[in-house]
Amino acid sequence: MSTAVSTANTSKTDGVLVIAVAAIIVALWAVGIAIY
Repeated sequence: MSTAVSTANTSKTDGVLVIAVAAIIVALWAVGIAIY
């Protein structure tokens, strides 16, 4: 039971990290467009 919960938490954390990385990439891209 605890293993399943741990796996679910890990998956959720990975999802948040992926979203954060994507947001950073989009932000950097937007800044690059603004500079040019």
